[in-house]
Amino acid sequence: MKDDSFLAFAETCEALSRESGRKKLAALVAAYLGSLEVGDARTASLFLLGTPLESGSRIDLGGALLWQAVQEVVEDASPAPWADYSEVTKDAVDVGEAVYAVLEAGKTHRKTDRKGHREEHPSGHVSLGEVRATFERIRAATGAGSVGTKRRLLAGLIRGMSPLEAKWLAKIATGEMRHGVSEGLLLDAIALLAGVERAKVETASMFESSLENLVEGALSAGGAYFDTAGPVLFRPLRPMLAEVAGSVEDALEELGGRCLFEYKLDGARVQIHKEPGRVRIFSRALRDLTENLPEIALECSRKIEASTAILDGEVIAVGGDGAPLPFQDLSTRLTSKPSSLGLPSEIAASLRLFDVLLAEGAAVTDRPLEERRAVLRSVTDADVVVESLTTGSAAEAQAFYEKALAAGHEGLMAKDLSSTYRPGTRGKHWLKIKKKATLDVVIVAAEYGYGRRHGWLSNYHLAVRDEKTGKFLPVGKTFKGLTDIEFEEMTGRLLALKVSEQDWAVVVRPETVVEVSFGDVQRSSRYESGYALRFARIERLREDKKPDEADTLERLKQIFLAQGPRKDGRP
Repeated sequence: MKDDSFLAFAETCEALSRESGRKKLAALVAAYLGSLEVGDARTASLFLLGTPLESGSRIDLGGALLWQAVQEVVEDASPAPWADYSEVTKDAVDVGEAVYAVLEAGKTHRKTDRKGHREEHPSGHVSLGEVRATFERIRAATGAGSVGTKRRLLAGLIRGMSPLEAKWLAKIATGEMRHGVSEGLLLDAIALLAGVERAKVETASMFESSLENLVEGALSAGGAYFDTAGPVLFRPLRPMLAEVAGSVEDALEELGGRCLFEYKLDGARVQIHKEPGRVRIFSRALRDLTENLPEIALECSRKIEASTAILDGEVIAVGGDGAPLPFQDLSTRLTSKPSSLGLPSEIAASLRLFDVLLAEGAAVTDRPLEERRAVLRSVTDADVVVESLTTGSAAEAQAFYEKALAAGHEGLMAKDLSSTYRPGTRGKHWLKIKKKATLDVVIVAAEYGYGRRHGWLSNYHLAVRDEKTGKFLPVGKTFKGLTDIEFEEMTGRLLALKVSEQDWAVVVRPETVVEVSFGDVQRSSRYESGYALRFARIERLREDKKPDEADTLERLKQIFLAQGPRKDGRP
């Protein structure tokens, strides 16, 4: 009988945390997933990545709420006061370790029955499915009293667990696994599971909306599952992403002297799926936005001539004169529940398309960009295709760049005409050229403000992602860029993600991505990253980005080196 217990999952995670070799880690993960039924393997693959629920599902479950649930469990089982447990957590490196320490210490304080027998922690009776179902119920808890409901659900789950199980439950809830399993390593394990080359799995991952689907495919169909990867209608794909270029000259040099330039829009990335009588609009994060953008769905029905198509583009906010407005003017449309929206005309939106993945039932992702653009023009009206220029002339490209800025856009995209479409990947086949230097960073902590900002978390600790370790490394702080209303909203958001509260700041789960502009990058011994952003300012909240899509330490280093000499007083 296959072991679907959460205890087996926790023991596997413990074994992973003691291992360091990538091949051995992948083999351990493959062996564990292979020991499960398909549904449980899907759940386990999510949990291994510190994800409570499937991609695109948000769950408001911070460290503070988890800690309250642990306190409830301990106080119900132990006569010792809660304050007595504070000492045992002083060496814990994360919430999971702290939960384990408290529950282990609680063994010596547990209540006894009439015969003097101490109650024991249960172990191995909670299944993976029960944990996932509890996370689903926590997600569904909203409105008045929802915090108490979530706490009781968590406490009920923890009561049925040993300290080891509760430790890894806490790590999943807070996203701090620290056992060496990343998305990349999971792909290694899936390749072992299916008995195929890793490259095949990586290609298939570009066309799947979730890694759970790959796990299921490997278990149910083996290697054959990875032979038919491609775009499928109404199964959204992660979009292809771009690197940064400093100028049109840099872009032309990088892309071989001739490329496609197009306006870089300050909007929301969207993916359009269409068949006769049906249109769906998906966000960059794979969320269905169709009900939020009804006039865009109608425009797609009228202006996409192909009977079946998957198209890549952007939705922007526009003023009464048709000129583009900042992304913030559109964000309310994208984050509000459709039932609470006013008429679409209150915040007008406009569609611009720039790529095609499927047309008339045929995938075109393997065709070069130059051919895909010809297909795009053949299946859509010209007025919904983003303005572009193909040239090898730096002077022409610079004039087009100035034209884009004058029209109110962010800058230009430069694209390799021979490039294929690779969903979910970032590379130098696409480059973005922007006037203002910006980075997408993650908020990892926040301090309460002073004066007008008193009572709000309004001084934000910013971090970039270290691709080698998966850690988020601080690069500075800022309190600039948000309005009073946005400070208040951000405070609520961050408190829901609270992990702990130190003398210096409230530590939060690294989940909130913001785009920041800055003056330059300096070397810094103050921050673990080794660098600091000067004059950082928040430009916008990136609801469309996950933390693992934030800019990397390597990207920060590239910016620093590109600044030239004497930025930090060194050659």
